[in-house]
Amino acid sequence: MKQSALISCCLLALVAGMPAFTTAQQAAKPLIPALRGVTLTTGETAKIAPIIQAYKQAHPAGSTLDPQAHKAMIAQVLADLTSAQQAQVTANLAAMRKAKERPEPKAT
Repeated sequence: MKQSALISCCLLALVAGMPAFTTAQQAAKPLIPALRGVTLTTGETAKIAPIIQAYKQAHPAGSTLDPQAHKAMIAQVLADLTSAQQAQVTANLAAMRKAKERPEPKAT
């Protein structure tokens, strides 16, 4: 089953114009960190991958973050997920926000 999922991901990547995965570990890496732990069907991946690819092309690594565009991309991704998947992505986003918060400096 894992091998067929890997093959499906590679084929989808080739069709979408993205590089194919070279290892199973890379195949397990989510399209975006918010999707970590979310199991996607091939159809869901086919709907979501172009949304994320378009966002990444418009906002390459190192460019200034556009919060409105990022929220719009997340909203588009969430629209293509089931309610359970949406809950997982929302929980992932909350955990990511919490991890970014800086702890209060200790008074000495």
